[in-house]
Amino acid sequence: MRIRSIIVPPKETYFNLIRPIVLYIFNFECLICGNVSKSNHVHHLNKNHSDNHATNLIVLCPSCHLIVHSTVTNEPLNLPEDIVQKQNLLADYLEILE
Repeated sequence: MRIRSIIVPPKETYFNLIRPIVLYIFNFECLICGNVSKSNHVHHLNKNHSDNHATNLIVLCPSCHLIVHSTVTNEPLNLPEDIVQKQNLLADYLEILE
């Protein structure tokens, strides 16, 4: 079991592995308010915490993260081009990890 967790980490472990990469690529900056902090959160756009694809991850400060989760909407978020470019860069990094 321990060897398997090293070769194929559980999803929680994988997220903990990629979280600092996501924060770094997004410069630790909240997409909504621009707050820069190492304590910012990585948010799953589709709210599916097992979906760690690069296009599903953005950085939010704790306050904005709370607001996003308390807002009920099914409309897709139109991301600015610079965020899409960062997601593409993140996808390249994540591909190396897989």
